[in-house]
Amino acid sequence: MRAIDQAVDGLVRGEAAWAACDLAKRRKLLEQMQAATAEAAEAWVRAAVVYKRLPDDSPLIGEEWITGPYPVLTSLGALAASITALVENRSPVDGFSFSQAPGGRVTVHVLPCPTASGTASC
Repeated sequence: MRAIDQAVDGLVRGEAAWAACDLAKRRKLLEQMQAATAEAAEAWVRAAVVYKRLPDDSPLIGEEWITGPYPVLTSLGALAASITALVENRSPVDGFSFSQAPGGRVTVHVLPCPTASGTASC
């Protein structure tokens, strides 16, 4: 139980540190996390391949990329882009389409992801 309490305390401290950062510092941290993730991506996938005992030529290795480093890298990039938009006094959802879902909920069409040059997959 002590390890869980320490982990929760670490999360609370991290949240407070994040909340104290201005947008520029948050963007810098996200970019650093993205660079560190990119640097570790191949080792991350290799570790999963070894753990699962996949053959070197297995097509399942691609699954390790798309369920491991790829979504982390794209999410960090999307978060950094959102902060960039805020810094530039734009909305992070500029260019996205909206519609209504049952119950009066709002839907945001996020795929393909809008870009400055048109649309591209996120």
